Amino acid sequence: MARTSRSSIKVFGADEVRRAMDRFGDEMKQAVDEAIKETAESIKDNAQSRAPVKTGALKRGIIVQKFQARKDTLAVYDIGMDPSMNETFRKPIQNPSGKSKTVYYPTAVEYGTPRTPAKPFLRPALKGHRAKAKRAVIDKVRVVINRDY
Repeated sequence: MARTSRSSIKVFGADEVRRAMDRFGDEMKQAVDEAIKETAESIKDNAQSRAPVKTGALKRGIIVQKFQARKDTLAVYDIGMDPSMNETFRKPIQNPSGKSKTVYYPTAVEYGTPRTPAKPFLRPALKGHRAKAKRAVIDKVRVVINRDY
């Protein structure tokens, strides 16, 4: 299986958030989910703006997917390549060792190859968004809590 470039944002519940979620229920869960989704979409947009463009497939292939969260996790969104475009992204290569006859193009671009330099687009897009995600959650939670008072 080809190595793929993926980044995830996970928000693990602090005690205070858990207590607030117990008190405010689904409204709080929805607020946290919205904050994480907005941050994930922002990262996707940033990655798309950084992606090198030959045909535009690389840029179009960057997506956000929500995953079923574990019990101790509030929201999990994955920013990565669209699996339905895998065949588009597999490129033939000349490999003298004979190990692999194809390369996964997004990974080759992100990390480079022995013959081509890296042109990262996902990792730089993620950088700096961790603090933004935390701030977004805090802001959304405050809105829900302040509505009750």
